[in-house]
Amino acid sequence: MKFIFYLIFIITGGAFIFSLYQFTLYNGFGEWFEYNIADDFHIDKTIDSTSNTILFEYSYKVSGQKFIEKESIFIPSLVKSKVNKNTVFYNKIYPKYSYIGNNKIQVRQHITGMQISAFFFIFFFLIYKFGDLKKWEGIYFRGEYVVHKHPTKTSLIIRRIVNLLIVSSTIILLIRIIAALVMIYLYNGFNNKFDYVKIDSNSVVKFDSIYLKKHISYEYFIDKKGYQKSESVAYNKIAKYDFFEDKIFVNKKYPSLSYIGNNKLVLQQNNDKIIFSVLGLFLLALLFAHVNINKIMELKEARKKKKFTTE
Repeated sequence: MKFIFYLIFIITGGAFIFSLYQFTLYNGFGEWFEYNIADDFHIDKTIDSTSNTILFEYSYKVSGQKFIEKESIFIPSLVKSKVNKNTVFYNKIYPKYSYIGNNKIQVRQHITGMQISAFFFIFFFLIYKFGDLKKWEGIYFRGEYVVHKHPTKTSLIIRRIVNLLIVSSTIILLIRIIAALVMIYLYNGFNNKFDYVKIDSNSVVKFDSIYLKKHISYEYFIDKKGYQKSESVAYNKIAKYDFFEDKIFVNKKYPSLSYIGNNKLVLQQNNDKIIFSVLGLFLLALLFAHVNINKIMELKEARKKKKFTTE
């Protein structure tokens, strides 16, 4: 059992160190490394209309040595960033590392890599540190189970705290599901009960080229009352949902409800909330069963004895 955890620590820790190493090489902490413009380079561009991206395949030479790399970029990000993607930059010390235009794509990718690997490392470390590995090994590997007749005071306190967190998290997820269903209903996800009218609005658009998102802030007035809203949309969803920031629609009955372009994105966001909340409830149920396995087994044994006595 410990070997599995050690293997997970090696994989997740190694992934974090690798992402941190790459993040550092691409000047994520600052201008630590000098990047020069390649004199001899060639760039091929392939447009993928399905994913709304451009694939750059480029090669360059440094001191007679040839390097070949690939980079995929969302088209809206490329257009709005106004970055010259016809220039190749390479690391002066480590010429194998390069980028075209700027280093924002590489920095964003390795930030994500560090976040994911760190999350799983901490998650499994907490299980390793505070879990009953011997009991788990007996249950899942040897099919054994031993009911602890006299659990320690500390384990009882920890179990109560975990159960309290599970119950509170379950309530939050259920509220989240109900709220998402209500929003789907109000945004005509089930039927066209509510009328939405197009209005004029002043909108401010900002672009996040690192996380490839478009941030839109807008305000409108209904019966002399002002409303301020904001929306954050990933570039790959803009084309998918026919998203246009110059079209604002407001609910006639509830003017505080509005959306940009059409209601597809709002409905999808709430559908995602429901899906992830249901998945969270399932994981909480598994955690509850695992934490309270002693109690569950005791109840099963009590029922068997009661049934045997009755018969």
